[in-house]
Amino acid sequence: MTIENEVAGAESFTKTNRKSEVSHWLAILLVVVAGTIAYSNSFSGAFVFDDHKILDNTHIRSLFPPWDALFARENVDRPLVGLSFAVNYAISESNVWSYHALNLMIHLLAALTLFGVIRRTLLSRRLHERWSKHANTLALCCALLWVVHPLTTQAVTYIIQRGESMMALFYLLTLYCAIRGIESSGGNGWYAAAVAACGAGMLSKQVMVTAPIAVLLWDYVFESEPILEAMRRRWPLYAGLASTWALLAATVIAAPTNPTAGFAVTSFTPLEYLKTEPAVILYYLRLSVWPDALCLDYKWPKAQTLGEILPYAVLVVTLVAATSWGVVRRRSLSFAAAFFFLVLSVTSSVMPFDDPVFEHRMYLPLAGIVTFTVFVVFLSFRRLNKAISSGSQPARGEADYEQASLEAPRVLIYVGWAALVLAVAVLASLTISRNAAYRSDFAMMADIVRKRPENDRAHANLAFALASLGRHQEALQHLDVSCRLNPSNTATQYGLGLGLYLQGDASAAREHLEEAVRLKPDGAAPQWALGRVLLSQGAVDEAIKHLSKAVELNREFAPAYLTYGRALEKQSRYGEAIRQYRNALDLNWRWPEALSQLALTLATCEDRALHNMEEALSLAGKAVSLTGFEDPVALDVFAAVYAEAGRFSDASSTAQKAIDILSSRTALDDADKAQLQNLQERLLAYKKMDSPHPVTTIQWR
Repeated sequence: MTIENEVAGAESFTKTNRKSEVSHWLAILLVVVAGTIAYSNSFSGAFVFDDHKILDNTHIRSLFPPWDALFARENVDRPLVGLSFAVNYAISESNVWSYHALNLMIHLLAALTLFGVIRRTLLSRRLHERWSKHANTLALCCALLWVVHPLTTQAVTYIIQRGESMMALFYLLTLYCAIRGIESSGGNGWYAAAVAACGAGMLSKQVMVTAPIAVLLWDYVFESEPILEAMRRRWPLYAGLASTWALLAATVIAAPTNPTAGFAVTSFTPLEYLKTEPAVILYYLRLSVWPDALCLDYKWPKAQTLGEILPYAVLVVTLVAATSWGVVRRRSLSFAAAFFFLVLSVTSSVMPFDDPVFEHRMYLPLAGIVTFTVFVVFLSFRRLNKAISSGSQPARGEADYEQASLEAPRVLIYVGWAALVLAVAVLASLTISRNAAYRSDFAMMADIVRKRPENDRAHANLAFALASLGRHQEALQHLDVSCRLNPSNTATQYGLGLGLYLQGDASAAREHLEEAVRLKPDGAAPQWALGRVLLSQGAVDEAIKHLSKAVELNREFAPAYLTYGRALEKQSRYGEAIRQYRNALDLNWRWPEALSQLALTLATCEDRALHNMEEALSLAGKAVSLTGFEDPVALDVFAAVYAEAGRFSDASSTAQKAIDILSSRTALDDADKAQLQNLQERLLAYKKMDSPHPVTTIQWR
């Protein structure tokens, strides 16, 4: 070879490497940009549904020491997720933007790691000769489609499911580092990184349990060695990966029993769950192809009849068998299918969950489906190229396959890229549309009810969202639908009963609350609500029975103490009533209603030995101050206490303030009108008491 040829060859090699490097970084940029655009509107989302549990978790409110965020009882099953929420709380507290920012960052990193896994697989020793020219392109296609796919939204936009995306990131990192170690001559550094990533995943979510198996499966399929030989040659890697199962076991043992997941679940037996999941798996596959009906809460029913089980089971078993055959034969594409079944096996086999379907469970398995689909489409295009080329040119051997592909009509290449761009655009637009459902509790619950109108839980949650917006009549309608769909739901019976009572229909309220108590006699809230209704109907003895039960069941239920005190006062048991009011204030000393009630009783009860005017004035004044001098009820009580203390001028001015507030309201309900009339009558009495000819009695209650 001449010097000129050597120089030309070196220059060609350098140009090829430079071109490959540029395309590599361009692919990374495209994945980041596409994912950012698809999730750009997620930042306007709110805390929805179970997201509120994040802020209720007091253990994330301090980063130092980090042990509380990591290992508190509420966080110990997923320590790294708890720590990540503590970081968010330190940055923005209850402002949602930083939570979404971190979720998106995790998602983008996971997509880039997926790109790396696929690219490195195609550059591996076994596939390099055939696939190296297409490694960047195919890895880019897979990562692009996955990063914008709307089926990932529940693990990205729904903040509480960060555990799923964190686990997926560490799962993919484990696989990537293991591949680099297996493919390199001295891979101990990469092995250590793989073990570290695997350990982090185990501390993020229990689905990570299958990661060591995925690495071994990759080794078997792409390195063409017997499994035992692979484990012998790379024993430091597999010993390290296996050791991370101890971390997972520790979190499971330390965590409290979860009644919604695992073998503590009572709504499904393992066999019932296994019979239900084949239809669920096929539904997941359908959503992977066309995600047109995404829903946060499916409340998927149990599969009970042979028709609901057998067809789906036969199809799933066939797919698993075909995948297993491909793995045994070391077919490269079978790894993507096996990856799907392997990751999904934890949540879609025999271990039951309260809910058979949740879309976030498809976050990582979707990567396998997308990869499988991309390669099937690509191979189909290559076969078409070859058919066209062989039809117009002399027959060629396998060695000329690549050249034939290059000589194929360029229109097919343009069609392929156009199809990719169209698919990415459609999926991204669907993701943007799906993110809009996360803008509020109301938007999300309305979306669920629209898609799953038979879901009683969705109607109940929509009702609570409507009530928080002040749309009480609509809330009652949805609670009524929920009760009709599932009469045995205690929470719904309780919610409807309490709502009807607040709307003034005590008789209907009593019926639903009695049913709630029957369904759950050890529930403090239904006992309290029923006692409250009975008290309003004058059934004091019955009310006291339920209210005493409520405080016995829950010693920290402040409203029950307050209502219990009022019932006792109806029987002139003032000492016991005062004790219950003080119990309520011990739990919440800044509660205006309890402060006012205790103040009124201390000032006006018939048992003069219990009078304490100094404390009554202090408590009533504190209640008015806490309400910003804008609550007519607190002002009314303060006026009454002033009058009982003989300060009639102060009583008159305070009552007048309450009257002015009520009169300024544009719309008064019946209760407001009655209170306004009573205030006007009492104001007249206060003025007469402050006159030379005072009246002798005033009705405070």
